[in-house]
Order: sequence, then structure tokens, then C-alpha cells
Amino acid sequence: MEIDDIKKVIQEIKAKGPKRNFNQSIDLIINLKNLDVKKTPISSFHPLRHEIEKVKICCFSDEAVKTKVEKIFDKVITKSQLALMGENKKELKKLAREYDYFIAQAEMMPLIASKLGKFLGTRGKMPNPAAGCVFTPNTNFEDLKNKLQKLKRLQTKSETAIKIRVGKENMNDEMVVENIKDIYDYVLTLLPEAKNNVRNVLLKLTMGPIYKFGVGFNLEVPKEKAVKKESLKIKTEKKVKKEPKEKKSKEAKDE
Repeated sequence: MEIDDIKKVIQEIKAKGPKRNFNQSIDLIINLKNLDVKKTPISSFHPLRHEIEKVKICCFSDEAVKTKVEKIFDKVITKSQLALMGENKKELKKLAREYDYFIAQAEMMPLIASKLGKFLGTRGKMPNPAAGCVFTPNTNFEDLKNKLQKLKRLQTKSETAIKIRVGKENMNDEMVVENIKDIYDYVLTLLPEAKNNVRNVLLKLTMGPIYKFGVGFNLEVPKEKAVKKESLKIKTEKKVKKEPKEKKSKEAKDE
């Protein structure tokens, strides 16, 4: 993937995408092939070259550490506060949604797992040691905050694709180009056969059309999907035609 090609694609999606009343995200989608992501899922963290937007961070710490972190992070929950948290699912779900990252003092992890595991775990937001989200009292918290502002999680989940936000509509094109190039090059290092495991690369605005690198905006619908769709349409039509007969037959029986 060449820098000039990436820049042209960014200009294309900005020029041809629909104008909205909000600052749309620029999303990169790397579709993969010849990989069984159920057996060997891809999961890694990598920082962007340029920050996209401020992320909200919630910190779990004891009382002693609280004095160090309360002016750095958006919210601090102490061990005693966490222990008193009730079973209000609505409030716990709201907490899980409200913050992008949750970080925790190492010794608090068992309590967090028991109190919030099912709410944070399903969203992939449990404090992750690989991302530096599990800390000790001697951690440099300003450095940790700055790191998390740019950090992105790259994972395949249940589909053979990696999707990641790489910019905003109002960002300088050069910054978005560098984010895309850096992320793409890093993803190749995670794949056993590098480029040979990449099916295609797509870029889009939040509400815009998908641009396929090397092809353009006009993505062809796979024949299999088109056939299934047409088959479903035919079956539905047949079902609708049969209904009056079934109704009439039922009325005759009642007589």
C-alpha cells in the first residue's frame, strides 16, 4: 500500500461522501483470507501515529493511589467504592458504555472481575495487561494516559476482518495517511503469510460509501449472495400466493 494511493482514496471518500451535521469517522477495514480466526484469532494493541480524539479513562485504585490519579483520569473508583457497588444492571451497563478504557491496580483485578466482569468483558473493556491497563502504584500515570489516547485494539473477533477507526473527517489528510500506513504495515506483521493473507482493503466515512483499494466505490455483490436473495424473494412470493387458497379451504371446512 503506497502513501500516494492512500492519500487519493482519502480525498475521494471525503469528496464523494454525503455531508453530515457531525464530524464523521474514517474507518479502515482489512479483509483477510486463508485464515481460521476461530482457531487462531488475531488480537493485539498498537498505537496510532496521530491521535484521533480524546478517550475517556476510568481508573480503579486504592485510596493511596487515588491522590495521584484523580486529576489525570476522567473517573476514579476506589476499592471501597467498588466493593459497595450494587447489582443495578442499568447503572453498571452505563458505566461500561461511558468509558473507552478501564485501568486497574493489579490487586483489584479479582474484585473487578466479580463485580463488573460480565459488563466489561462482553465489550472487551476489562483492564488488559497487554495494553498496560493493569498498573502498580509506581506507574507513570501521565505516560499511561498519553499512551491510551493513541492506542487501538486490532482483533478479528468472529469475522475474518480487522476494523479500526483511523481518523476523522476534519483531520489533516497527511495525518490520516500516516495512521493508515502504519496500522496496515503492523497488521501484516501479525499475519502468518503477510500480504498473502489480505483479501482486500476498504476505507469509508461513517455514513459514506465503501471504497475498495484498487477498484473504487462500485463493489460487486458476490454471486452467491445475489442468488440467495433472489431465491428468498421467489419463496416469499409463492408463500403470499398460497395464503388465499389456504384461507378459502379453511372456510369451506368450517361450513
